Amino acid sequence: MKFALRAGADTVEHGTRMDEEALALFRVSRTVLVPTLSTLYSVIELGATLNLAPKQREEMDVNKPLWLESFRRAREAEIPIAAGGDIGNRYEHGTNARELEFMVREGMSPHDAIGAATGVAARAIHREGVVGALTPGAFADLLVVDGDPLDDIRVLQDRQRLNLVVQGGRGVAGTMLAAPAAARS
Repeated sequence: MKFALRAGADTVEHGTRMDEEALALFRVSRTVLVPTLSTLYSVIELGATLNLAPKQREEMDVNKPLWLESFRRAREAEIPIAAGGDIGNRYEHGTNARELEFMVREGMSPHDAIGAATGVAARAIHREGVVGALTPGAFADLLVVDGDPLDDIRVLQDRQRLNLVVQGGRGVAGTMLAAPAAARS
């Protein structure tokens, strides 16, 4: 992590075993932490079911407190944190919102978790103001949900509550698109 921070990396994934020196390096950089809590929890939750090697599962048990402590320290130090979870290696593609649930479970506010998946993620890929924001000239991607993710972040995982997915300013998915035209007017 320290080598990456000194070299000017855009992101640091996982970020386990973060110490004071690493935090200090983060503070003076533009590097974004991508904690990938889904990687940790997918091995813990699915390791036996997926027949992962016992060594891999034991490794996550050892790393869990270090991983979560680093995540806590980064939040408290106000290090920019983006959502990303190695999705597809154990959790199914399309379940990226699990990462937000894990971030909130581990102490991040729902508001900040949503920011991690939008504006901070855009910063991590050098697309600030183009994606991850509702501003003039941006791509106009947004999600309309039946519920308040600030009250329960898990609403973002319930496909029946995803009313409208707008991509590039056009509705592309969601329950509102599946409803008969008369019901939408």
